[in-house]
Amino acid sequence: MTLLEAAIKIAPAFPGLRVRMFGREEKQVAAALRKRAAAAGCEDILEFAGFADHNTLPLELSQADVFAAPSRYEGGPGFVYLEAMACGLPAIACESSGAAEVIVPGENGALVPPDNVDALADALRRLLADKCIGRRAREYVVRNFDTIDCVGRIESFFKQVAAEHQ
Repeated sequence: MTLLEAAIKIAPAFPGLRVRMFGREEKQVAAALRKRAAAAGCEDILEFAGFADHNTLPLELSQADVFAAPSRYEGGPGFVYLEAMACGLPAIACESSGAAEVIVPGENGALVPPDNVDALADALRRLLADKCIGRRAREYVVRNFDTIDCVGRIESFFKQVAAEHQ
C-alpha cells in the first residue's frame, strides 16, 4: 500500500506511470489496492503481472524505469535488488532491511524509512528523473558482485578465519 500511495502522489508529474507488481496475487490485498487506486482516480496505475520465472524476469525488469520493493524486512544482502540493478534499474528499499547492504543512496538507488509514503514518493521522483542512475546501478553490480570475485573473497575470508584458529 505504501508503494501505491507514493505512486498516486507523484502520478500527476509522471503521466503514464505504472506500478507493476510481480509475484503471487493475494486476492484480498489486490482488491484493496485496486479499490484505493480507483478512489484516487488512478485506476490504470496498478498492474498485477503474476509470477515471473528466472528466464523472463530480466526481460520484465528491463522494461521498467525503477525497481521499488519497500518491504519492512528483506534478508541480506538483498539479491532481488541486485538482480534489478544488474538489469540497469535503480532500486528503492527500506533502510532497516538487508538491502541496505547493497544499495548506496544516490549511486544505485535510494533507502527510505519503512512505511513513509512521503520519503518513498521523493525517492521515486528523484530516480525517475535521473536517467543515469540505472547505468550506475548496473556498473555497481558488475564491479562488486561478479560471481567469481565474490567466491574468491569468501574463500579468502574462510582461509583467514581458519589460519587464525590453528
